[in-house]
Amino acid sequence: PYSEGPIERAQLSSTLLNSDISALSISEYNTNSTTLYVGLTNSGLLRVTEASSENPTWADISGDFVGSISDIEIGASEDEIFVSIFNYGVTSLWFTNDGGASWNNIEGDLPDIPVKCVLKNPLLSKELIIGTMLGIWITEDYTASSPVWVQAYNGMSETPIWDLDVRKSDNTILATTYGRGFFT
Repeated sequence: PYSEGPIERAQLSSTLLNSDISALSISEYNTNSTTLYVGLTNSGLLRVTEASSENPTWADISGDFVGSISDIEIGASEDEIFVSIFNYGVTSLWFTNDGGASWNNIEGDLPDIPVKCVLKNPLLSKELIIGTMLGIWITEDYTASSPVWVQAYNGMSETPIWDLDVRKSDNTILATTYGRGFFT
């Protein structure tokens, strides 16, 4: 969450940072320090604990992903992480509930389309919403052995969705497109 105060800048580096950065996410759960998640174009996923300190700790928590990581969503805790991949011909959605020790393919029956972003519904604990090159798709239960995905038009066409977010004041889901529609 945003807080007022001085802006701090730090140069982070590690030998694990071996490819271009394609996604970043900051945990809202650790308020004493910063936990940063870094997605790479070579399928790598890194966790940086104490990222705002002089001695951050880097860990490779990559799964069996193939392709560029397009988004990292932190769920109900830092142990619950969703990753989306932005490539054709690969598994596009992954989930862990143990901080990255093991990963589950949650793509289910989703067509072979690049996934650009992922968002866990804040009101329905098992619902996952994703933005793809063909609009928004939803599964009511990402914990199922093979999640069932349906396209969610809600007045919007099959336009590429580049980001999803929640306006917390009223739990409205916002989608970033190239100006071709809206989703709530």
